[in-house]
Amino acid sequence: MSRPVAVRSRAFFWKRLHGLTGVVPVGAFVVFHLWANARSLRGPAVFDAEVARLEATPFLFAIEMLLIVLPLAFHGLYGLWLALQADQNVLRYGYFRNWMFYLQRASGVVALVFIGYHYWAFRLANWLYGRPITYATVASDLRQPVIFAVYAIGVLAVAFHLANGLWNFAVDWGLAVGPRAREQLTYAMAVVFVVVSAMGLGAMIGFVR
Repeated sequence: MSRPVAVRSRAFFWKRLHGLTGVVPVGAFVVFHLWANARSLRGPAVFDAEVARLEATPFLFAIEMLLIVLPLAFHGLYGLWLALQADQNVLRYGYFRNWMFYLQRASGVVALVFIGYHYWAFRLANWLYGRPITYATVASDLRQPVIFAVYAIGVLAVAFHLANGLWNFAVDWGLAVGPRAREQLTYAMAVVFVVVSAMGLGAMIGFVR
């Protein structure tokens, strides 16, 4: 009897850690990253100055690895494993929360692929090949219709995954107890989705207008 209990305990721990990393540091970084990229709306000089300021951060590589890349890799890969294990039964039980569960998993897969592409196209390309991270470089990419569409879909997937993930986190951690609290939380997370989407899409528009 002790082994199944231990297995359930470990699963509970990893799922809680998965939810926590989705909020801090991954979720917090996503919001900060989109907010910083929204400097594009103020023109090339302002955006490039913001990038230069961030690049001058002491111990940037260590901070990026420990506080962003590793938590993101854990959250993304463990989330992918959960998505593959989940029973997708929305066609049989098409109620709202079941759809949210399905879309959370689906948006997570899309977001993981998108973030991997974005990280490779800019951060890794900068380290490996010296590709500059500048307003002109980003604008050159986003002015290609296919890449713009990929980014738009990716930003919306990230925004939904973050907003609905915050809902799940609040419920799982006992921060929203009862039907009324969960209903109010749903409306609040809809606002989060709109705000985060607006930041991301607004930043994209700043590069192509």
